Amino acid sequence: MKQVVLLFSALILISCNKFKVEGTAKGVKDGTKVFLEGSGEMGPIAMDTVEIKEGKFEFEGKSELPEIGIISIDGVIDPQYQSKKALPFIIESGTIEIAFDIKDIQKSRISGTTDNDLFQKYTDESVIINKPIMDFQKNNNEAMKKAMETNDVAVQTQLNQEYGKLAQSISAKMDAKSKDFMKNNPSSILSMLFLENYVSRGMMQGKEAKDAFDKLDKKLHGTKSGKNVKKALDAQLKAAAPEKKK
Repeated sequence: MKQVVLLFSALILISCNKFKVEGTAKGVKDGTKVFLEGSGEMGPIAMDTVEIKEGKFEFEGKSELPEIGIISIDGVIDPQYQSKKALPFIIESGTIEIAFDIKDIQKSRISGTTDNDLFQKYTDESVIINKPIMDFQKNNNEAMKKAMETNDVAVQTQLNQEYGKLAQSISAKMDAKSKDFMKNNPSSILSMLFLENYVSRGMMQGKEAKDAFDKLDKKLHGTKSGKNVKKALDAQLKAAAPEKKK
């Protein structure tokens, strides 16, 4: 009887770890490949490939712990950077809905699970915060181009200074937003991803980083991002420790 209970519990655990991605990509012809990638130590790693059928695509798999995932579509390229348009989302248990906008990746939508809903909300609010700098670039692109062509240093300097001040202000707002998210969502993998970014870039170290790490849900410590943060914190601690006298 005990073995039956254990087997039943194991089956429940396995089913809870399943994830499903139901996606749409309007304007993409049937047979076009869609790629799903996960995160690895050296960068994205291939997980699965499917094909578009009637504007839809679908992925299924198992995820023991939440992690960042990336969806891209064969031939859908960002003309500005000449690279594939990649849509990040959270691979986690449940059904994840993705509406991939091939014309404007920022207009794509993700939903269906707790962390993906939080991710979409964070993205929407971030777009609003970043709008002033996007507008500045759009409104001053021609002026900067002309100043460079005519070697007008004064105009170039003025525009660069204005851009710098605006960028600094927006960076501060995004920093505050990310830290506020970590504080209010200690169980979200997004919080660990934000912390990993801070630690890897040296923007958060020592006691501040350790306190932030300890405040996050213990289940997140076992994720890829959690392990990366722990490794970095251990290295910092080791480097700060005084050498023992021989």
